[in-house]
Formats: sequence, structure tokens, C-alpha cells
Amino acid sequence: MGEREFAGIFFPIYDRKITAGEIRFKEIGLPLNDFTMMCTTRGHQPADSVIRHLCDSMKLDEEERKLFLSFLRDE
Repeated sequence: MGEREFAGIFFPIYDRKITAGEIRFKEIGLPLNDFTMMCTTRGHQPADSVIRHLCDSMKLDEEERKLFLSFLRDE
């Protein structure tokens, strides 16, 4: 099995919440550059501070929050 990537966790949750109308891109505080890099550059992940912010702004449940926080690099 390959190494986990943040984008592989982020996008299914993001897509589900966008489709359900729970969140909007401009409200979650993800820099456009990070969004673009996750789409185009394998292995890219936002800074720890951005990941922590997404946990709240994307209204993650406890399981989703744990998944996101598992990617922190303690910058």
C-alpha cells in the first residue's frame, strides 16, 4: 500500500460537504495556491496551521478531524 496523502483524505470530505451545501470554498480559508497544488502536485499538503483551521472551518466530525490532524508535521 502506498503512502497516504492529505489530498486523498481532503477531497472526498470536501466534495461531500460542498455537494451537501455544508461549506463553500471561500468560507473554509484554504489558500487557493494550496488547493491548486493538491490538485497538481503529488504529496503536497498545506501547512499545519491551515490543516488545523480546516478542522473547524469545514465543520469536521471527530473521525474526520482525527484524519486531518494525523497529517500534522508539527511545524
